[in-house]
Amino acid sequence: ISDARAADTGNDTNLPIDLEKTNPQEEDEEDGDDGDGGDDGEYILSEEESSSDDGLDGFEAIDPCELHNSREPFFSQYPTGDKLLAIFPLDGDVLDTRAHKFEFVDNNTRIQRWGKVPKERQNCVALIGLGSEEPTTLGFTEVDLMVLHVEIKRRLEANKYKRDKNGDIWEIRATLQLPFRCNPELYNKSGKSITSFRMMNNGRGFSWGYFWVLAWSPPKPKAAKRIGGQFVKNLSIDESSVYTEKTYLSKKG
Repeated sequence: ISDARAADTGNDTNLPIDLEKTNPQEEDEEDGDDGDGGDDGEYILSEEESSSDDGLDGFEAIDPCELHNSREPFFSQYPTGDKLLAIFPLDGDVLDTRAHKFEFVDNNTRIQRWGKVPKERQNCVALIGLGSEEPTTLGFTEVDLMVLHVEIKRRLEANKYKRDKNGDIWEIRATLQLPFRCNPELYNKSGKSITSFRMMNNGRGFSWGYFWVLAWSPPKPKAAKRIGGQFVKNLSIDESSVYTEKTYLSKKG
């Protein structure tokens, strides 16, 4: 599904970044509207989210002008230069943590988010049908289902039907360029290595995953091993000759 990302986001990949033209709220305020929109209110963390040890205290306020595309991942680097917080907006099956995986690439200087393709995106009936339509030997008879089925099949073929052992297809959904080479591990706020990323949502359909990464540091050189010697015991007359030799293992220091 080579171009599935562009298809999912519609025209988001070509959105203009002129805030005066794309932010209708500013025009309403100029016309005297009080701008009291339900969905535009400030998002307040729930008690469960705010009490988490890995909460995003200090990172809630994000100026819209900082993001050219709200679907793109971004990071916030610490002043020490060796730690950052990475945030990835999620799509697809956003409520399923197993539908998202992260991979460190390019010598651990970039992070890729892999997303599992939802089953519905692979079935034209699931997308626009009533659920009762069945294809004949010649395919679907309804025009809408027929053309959509052909397009889905074309995208699957472009993906070369690369499925995992569970029959799922995975796509690279986003890539984050890091300012430094990092350790290929996920960390929590305290710097402890974790096995999975953290995920939150605002209850209105927007979900995001986040974690911390630490800068790579070269491993400490191991001390060189020194090998000691050992005296060889005297051989008996029966054991010794000009053609015999007895080997003894050296002690490792």
